[in-house]
Amino acid sequence: YADLSHWVQIVKNISASWIPESLNANFIFPGTKNFFSIHFTPFIYIFAPFFTLFPSPETLLLLQGIFMFSAGVPLYLLARKIYEKRLFALFIVTLFLWYPTFQYITLYEFEMLRFSIPLLLWMLYFWEKKRLLPYFIFAFLAILVREEVGLTLLMFGVYIFFIEKKRIIGLITSALGVGSFFIILEILIPFFNSTEGANYFPLSLFQKVGNTPLEILHNILIQPELFFSTVLNSVKLANIGMLFIPLLLIPVFSPMVLLSILANLGTGLMSDAPEHTSYMLYYIAPSVPFIFYAFIKTWPKVVRQFDEQGAM
Repeated sequence: YADLSHWVQIVKNISASWIPESLNANFIFPGTKNFFSIHFTPFIYIFAPFFTLFPSPETLLLLQGIFMFSAGVPLYLLARKIYEKRLFALFIVTLFLWYPTFQYITLYEFEMLRFSIPLLLWMLYFWEKKRLLPYFIFAFLAILVREEVGLTLLMFGVYIFFIEKKRIIGLITSALGVGSFFIILEILIPFFNSTEGANYFPLSLFQKVGNTPLEILHNILIQPELFFSTVLNSVKLANIGMLFIPLLLIPVFSPMVLLSILANLGTGLMSDAPEHTSYMLYYIAPSVPFIFYAFIKTWPKVVRQFDEQGAM
């Protein structure tokens, strides 16, 4: 794939000049020499010092592997916090490391959106611990991975507001998510683009339903048939199914938790590109932590069900 060479070039330029320049991007989309004019990914800067010391593609591959597998730490702590049993926490981490989507995402060379997985898991752990400062720190760091993570935070805020009934924290979380998303789209990305009046290029993948976020929302409301004809695609839906089948559909039994994945999977369903819902690619990475969060939340119900059947 071209992604690895693309990111090596960006990190190399950051190491040399602190500017995330991409000649590859500028060749395809003139005016986007600064990669932040395509995707806002300032989290990439944490890799630059290591790359300066060891300027090699292998450096990025090694670092991304370490970072991705570190997700097992917050997941273990999260499982211990919710269900308390150490054996169950170890089981969850093992299940996570063998989860096909996690393996495919990790093995796909190098791309930024995958790093939302460990960051969002830390966020969820600190939410369960009710430690709000680190909770918001990791929420903010997740936004810096790529702009669309803000939409996932928007939906998690909805979950907190309506289901957890923590109104103020839910509102702040949603405001942080949607506010950052629109600030990045409307101010930061145009600022870094040297082409006058250039639009956020990924929106070109949603032309069937609209050309701007507000136009997309407007068309969904007044032309629902257009929306359903786009999202009810058998290939896309089958890929979403593959996110749950390896987990025996257990997360589905905590549907309120899965509110958090609606924005990520919903944008994938509305996209013209079927790979945006592929269970084998990084586009659905922000959904993975919440799928396992739902699994952990559901597990006590599964245990009670087996206990009741055993008692019969």
